[in-house]
Amino acid sequence: MFTGRLLIILGSFCCAGACTLVITPWLQRVFVRHWVRNRLGIAHPVSNHPSATPMQRALNSVTDFLDAIARDVRSGYSITAAFVQCSDRFPHLQGWTLPVAQHCIRGASLASAFAECNSLDWSPDMHQAARALSIASNGGPGVARVVEHSASVLREQHALREDAAAQTSHIRLSMQVLTWLPLVMCAWLTASNDGARQFLVGSAVGWCCVATGVSLNLAGHRWAQRLVRVSLT
Repeated sequence: MFTGRLLIILGSFCCAGACTLVITPWLQRVFVRHWVRNRLGIAHPVSNHPSATPMQRALNSVTDFLDAIARDVRSGYSITAAFVQCSDRFPHLQGWTLPVAQHCIRGASLASAFAECNSLDWSPDMHQAARALSIASNGGPGVARVVEHSASVLREQHALREDAAAQTSHIRLSMQVLTWLPLVMCAWLTASNDGARQFLVGSAVGWCCVATGVSLNLAGHRWAQRLVRVSLT
């Protein structure tokens, strides 16, 4: 009887390991595909998908918006006029560009318009682009080069974040498996084994073991999450 249950437990662990080995290559291909697209500057197909949120589309359009402004500046437009013209070409960024463009149409400078319309709802990419455009609007040589450099910096930051996410994909998968597998096995043993159920549920020592195991499991999960967050930042 004990040997049979031991074989069942070993079979469950083997099944979980096999599922992990099957899922891991697929996840790795997905993360690597995202990383390659960002490194090559290829727009992600989800950015224009109808199911994508407006914020996701906006984040993927900030760098293209800066490139469009740089092209208009090289064509002879001022940076303020280029910003107003490009704001109509990127509807996904209307929540960010439209109030600024309206202030510019009323005669305000681009830097003062950004200062008046500054909002906490903007993403970090939008704040960084706004700072770069405000600095470039002060004039001087190389305005288009400053805007293009800001776009390249944003792309590099996105690529680094995707690279970090791809490198930590195995850690996140292992963290999920190691978090849920002991809980599932404990629940299965409690439901199928009378001796384990009487010990874990019917005795104070069993409850202490369950509480200790759950606490250690949660502590390990939080510690692994912290390591992943540190590696991503």
